[in-house]
Order: sequence, then structure tokens, then C-alpha cells
Amino acid sequence: MIFQKQRVVSKYSVHLFIRLLPILVVIFFSERPAVAIDASVELTGGHDDNVNRSSTPTSSMFTRYRTDLSRYFFSDLFLADCTGYVGGKYQDYFSAKDNYQIYAGVSLARPLAEGRFVPSFFYEGTLFWNNELPEDSMNEHCLGGRFEWVAHARISIEFQQTWCWKDYRNEEGVQAGVQAGSKQKNMKEQGILNETYSREDRLNATGFLFRYNFTPETDAELLFTHDRSSSTIDKESYVENGVMLFLLWEPSNIWEIYSSISWEKADYDHAPNSGDRRDTAWNIGAGVSRLVSQYELFFRVNWTRNDSSLAEESYTNMVTLCGVSRSF
Repeated sequence: MIFQKQRVVSKYSVHLFIRLLPILVVIFFSERPAVAIDASVELTGGHDDNVNRSSTPTSSMFTRYRTDLSRYFFSDLFLADCTGYVGGKYQDYFSAKDNYQIYAGVSLARPLAEGRFVPSFFYEGTLFWNNELPEDSMNEHCLGGRFEWVAHARISIEFQQTWCWKDYRNEEGVQAGVQAGSKQKNMKEQGILNETYSREDRLNATGFLFRYNFTPETDAELLFTHDRSSSTIDKESYVENGVMLFLLWEPSNIWEIYSSISWEKADYDHAPNSGDRRDTAWNIGAGVSRLVSQYELFFRVNWTRNDSSLAEESYTNMVTLCGVSRSF
């Protein structure tokens, strides 16, 4: 039996996110009259045939609202290009409970060798609430770096390394014998069938991207990923490898058409009595967008299939959506 119990939000996560806000205030409202603040708003409507990504799907129509603010400037302190941003997203399901998030971040980039080498560093903090699956509500902090090399007029290569700390707000109930470690062993010896655990994940994500421009209107990206996630809930720890191909075609300056396909294979930690779990996931996506003055109209479709050695973790999911966004 899996159940959750509300606990106090991590003071560390909240304090760290709050401390970031004054930095962003300085970024957005410092006296640099030549630098404008960019803003965008987006309204989306669509259908999700498996909201919880589970073997017993719940489908629902939804609307999504999103807004973003960003500001670019040159930092005299770091001698680098700096971008600060803050945003929020709210997703309202018609037949399921809603979710929402707020996020903020900053990045520093220093072009070298006339722009052929671009190292950059970034931080992003996210607060996420999921009312449909409360156990997924969390605070997340990510630090990372990228290194881009423009090897040729048509070829660029990018390496990215990211470290994320995820602090889940709700404790997770685990059956006796599933959670590894001395604490669970003692529980079992005492005859306690269930216990709740606070969940914290540490993600180490590595990516290698190869980009090729076939023509000025068409380019392709090939991405290889390797992720390692360590969780205080043993059965949530995993090692995952993946590959994705992304194609973009811009037949004119007002049209964009894209397609993507990806494959991922994950091997989860084998907690006692939980059974071996290995997942293989396929994802196919496509979309089209058109600019009309300052507005962008778009339509997207995304299909996912996850085949797991545990039957209850296998699922398929289809999301279709259309919307409009405007940049200021």
C-alpha cells in the first residue's frame, strides 16, 4: 500500500530560492536603460489521454497558462553575457486536479575565439505543485555548465553537465521489505508493515549534442544522454541512457515545422522484495507553428510508450495541444 503524509517544506530549499529573488530583482530593475526586459505569455488548450502516466489511464482536456520574463546584459563583474529569467506555469485539467510551478534562474556565457568556443554556467530553481499526484510536488535546484564548439559553418558540438537536487514535500509510504537499509530492516523485525520516508533525489545528468545545418532552412540535432539518479527511496534510484533525433525545417520566416524521436532505457535499483525493474521508453513528437505579427500560433502532438518489466509501470500516452503565444 502506498500512501503519503504532508510534511513541512524544506527550509533549505525555500530559503535558497528566496535568496535568489533579490539577485533577480537587481538583474531586472538595475539602471541599464539600453537593455529591455523581454516578456512572453502563452495560452494553450489540449487533451492528455493519460494524465498520471500509469497503466490505468485517466484522460482529460486541459488549459495551460504560462508567462516568462527575461533580461540580457553584459556583466562587468564576470566579463560575461548574463541572462536572468523568471516565470510561471499553471495547468488546469478538466477531469483531474491541476498543477503549477514557478521558476527562476540565471546564466553566464563567455564567448571565446570570436565566438567559436562558448563556455557557460547556469542555475535554476523551481517550485512545483502537483495536486493530482501530491507525492510529485517538490523543490528543485539545478547547477550546470555547457561548452559549445562551433566546429564548422554547419557543425556545432555541445557538452552539458547538470547536477540537480530534488526535495519532495510529501513523505512517501513504502511497504515493508521494499525500502532498503537498516531502518527498514528494523521496521520489519518490529512487525511494522508500513512507514513513511521523506524523499530526496540527487540527479547527475550528462548530455552530448551534435548539431548539423543541412541548409539555412533545415537543421538536425542528435543528442546522447546519460543520467544517474540517487534517491532516499531506493526503488526510485536509476541509471538511464538515451538518444534523441530532432529535425527542424523553416520554409519561410513565419513558418516552423519540427519532428523528434527518442529512445531511453532505465535500470532501477533493485530494492529487496520489489522485483527487478527495467524500463524502455519511446517518444515521437511533431509540431508546426506560424508567426502572425507578434503572435505565434502552434499545434503539437506527442506520443510516448513505456515498456517496463513491472506491469504496473507500463503505459502509453498521447498529448495533443494547440495554442497562441505573444512576445513583448
